[in-house]
Amino acid sequence: MIETFGIFIALAFSFFPTQAPIIEPAKSEPQISIPRISLDDSYTAQSVLLFNFNTNARIVEHSQNKVLPIASITKIMTGYLALTNLLPESKIQMSIESIETAGAIGHFKSGEIFSFNDLLEAMMTASSNDAAMAFAERVGTMRGGKSFDESIQIFVDLMNETAKNLGMYNTHFINPTGLDTLEHTPSNYSTAEDLSLLLKATRKDTPTIWELSRSTDKTIYSDRKIRHDFFNINTLAPRILHFIGGKTGSTDTARESVVELFEAPFGTEYGLVLLGADPEGKRFEEALRIINQLSPVLP
Repeated sequence: MIETFGIFIALAFSFFPTQAPIIEPAKSEPQISIPRISLDDSYTAQSVLLFNFNTNARIVEHSQNKVLPIASITKIMTGYLALTNLLPESKIQMSIESIETAGAIGHFKSGEIFSFNDLLEAMMTASSNDAAMAFAERVGTMRGGKSFDESIQIFVDLMNETAKNLGMYNTHFINPTGLDTLEHTPSNYSTAEDLSLLLKATRKDTPTIWELSRSTDKTIYSDRKIRHDFFNINTLAPRILHFIGGKTGSTDTARESVVELFEAPFGTEYGLVLLGADPEGKRFEEALRIINQLSPVLP
């Protein structure tokens, strides 16, 4: 009886065939057209990388993995470590050793005390070596340095450790400024590819560094009410629409370099790293030609 009933049930269900599940065809992702810019032989830069911050799409790639001296582009790492190790309300004192660093931008005096942001702005716009050394000394001392030299070495070690942590495996620092160590002997090395990783880290973690690189000129005062005037070496700062920030670098051995961050159009962020251009303004001329193909540049 049970067996007969089971057969009946099976026959009953055979009249109602089950419908196979409908499988929706996979929807393809929309294809986004990525503009590509090629550099002709008129460009003197030894390495160029232009990338989209959000998608990492590459607009220009030219010897982006070539290891080159980076001069004061170094100060982006110096500022990054200052911002991630010191409180924004910190006061920074200039030591005699810091102001004896090559370059007299700002004409600081030993013992003067400055606000964190004022000194960072002097470093990012006018590329003050004194300011870079003062930040390095302060962070190194906070981390256990007992003398100026020891504090600077601690900071440099931190620069290299941070570079490694960011994946900047072709980067090496020996000072916080980017100054040549000896005549015709570069100091710090990196690649445009590695520097793109640093730009992404600073944009995410320390956007203040770029905000303070925008002004065309700046006057700051120390605790002694001594006036110090600076101007922005980056001549493109007032000309790039939706400018986020930038940094220059130049020594005899490194030639001339520049980093520019901008939006084109507004809301779409790009980073441009241009290293080792011929002197006498070629870095700005060549950066301008590249940026102008994505975003209008003011005359």
